[in-house]
Amino acid sequence: MRFLDNKFLFVFLLASLMGVTQSYAATEVAQIKEGLVHDDYLALKKCADNGDRLCSRNIGVFYAYKFRLPDGSVSQNLSSAKAWLEKSTFYPSARFVLGNLYITNNENLKKGEALLLSSCSDYNVSACEKLYDLYTSKNVKDIYCNQDACGKLIRVLKNMINIASKDDSLGELFKKDYVGRYNIELAKVLIRRNDPSAVPLLEREVSNDTAFATVYLAPLYEKGELVPRNFVRAYMMYDLTGTGYADEKAKLAARMTPEQVREAQEMSWRWQDEHRSYRAGYRGSDMGVQWKLEQR
Repeated sequence: MRFLDNKFLFVFLLASLMGVTQSYAATEVAQIKEGLVHDDYLALKKCADNGDRLCSRNIGVFYAYKFRLPDGSVSQNLSSAKAWLEKSTFYPSARFVLGNLYITNNENLKKGEALLLSSCSDYNVSACEKLYDLYTSKNVKDIYCNQDACGKLIRVLKNMINIASKDDSLGELFKKDYVGRYNIELAKVLIRRNDPSAVPLLEREVSNDTAFATVYLAPLYEKGELVPRNFVRAYMMYDLTGTGYADEKAKLAARMTPEQVREAQEMSWRWQDEHRSYRAGYRGSDMGVQWKLEQR
């Protein structure tokens, strides 16, 4: 068996997901940039001047990022980049780069956001991730997560989940973790909108043993938000968080009968047996760790 402390499990999972996200974001734009290093700049410029949309996109990317020309000068020219990319918005990657320029340079935020949303809707994962960062960043959360923006964030998260679900290049474990992470993020936004569809989403991730799904589900059952109040179910969910929510579990137990606490504890133990994923206090264990048995 292998043992994982709750804190280290969180760090390990988060680092793994960040690595997947970063590698997964190496989309068409990154490939274009790589290709441009070897392209003939003059031939590309001539092709773009002749009205070819693909060449217009590539020359736009060329000017949007710093490339060194044969004479030693640097190619970056944002005004030229925007002009060329405007001619090639047929491509989701062009919309991503153009929208990113507007947002990053704090120029035309509405247009930049619209371009990114359009690119994300065409399954450009880099555009989706840029919007996700934009909508959930500390500086703009209060501005953007009004009713309209939360709706946009839901749309972005659903696209990201759909993209990851269909990407066969991701390993099954990483795919499950990636999808699970964004399902929980989606549920959090749905809770903010008082949308009961958050509950089955979280229940599904509890069944998948996705980290932190129980953290958001337990308070809903405790308070009776989006679901009928159920102290037994809430206690079970708190118990499955491991040692992190001991105070919340103790306060809840004070409002329950001893029979209800025993029922909730038995439910938690049965879940742990079924998933072969064990928490501190399992059947009286005094181990202060969370562990999971290797599947054989």
